[in-house]
Amino acid sequence: MMARWLRVDAPLPPKPQFPVEIGPSCNLKNELVEITIPPHSAVVGKQIVELGLPPGTLILLMIKSGECFAPGGGTVLAENDAVLLLAKREDIASIRSILEESSG
Repeated sequence: MMARWLRVDAPLPPKPQFPVEIGPSCNLKNELVEITIPPHSAVVGKQIVELGLPPGTLILLMIKSGECFAPGGGTVLAENDAVLLLAKREDIASIRSILEESSG
């Protein structure tokens, strides 16, 4: 509301949509999470293998420049890339911290 009052509001960029959904009937001990790499994240320019994600974390799909694909360990992350990952519920906060931490 304050941004609108100051006339600096802008529409949010569209969020990438992955063509995958797991309903609550699927009794996974892990969680499927979508995270978008923010601008100025410390992981921008790093390969997935360099991230130090918790053991058992799987990056299943990635959207980069509108293209959806299964990334490999050598895939380099850029700002606004979206990743769909499967991880233990207790690791999600740590993973978000790694991927969203600012480099500045």
